[in-house]
Amino acid sequence: MKKNLSGTSVKIQMDGGIKLENIREVHSAGVDIAVVGTGLFSASDYGSQIAKLKKAAEAG
Repeated sequence: MKKNLSGTSVKIQMDGGIKLENIREVHSAGVDIAVVGTGLFSASDYGSQIAKLKKAAEAG
């Protein structure tokens, strides 16, 4: 899909099932915006979890 949108300003968003264990794969697949619910709110420290999610996504 990302290849088909090349040259456009369209952003790809994914919502559902995104968590620390799979956000790298999601990002590598071309997703620009990851909507994280339970993968964030199940953590006791939201700030720390957000930092971990960003770092994991950027590693992909």
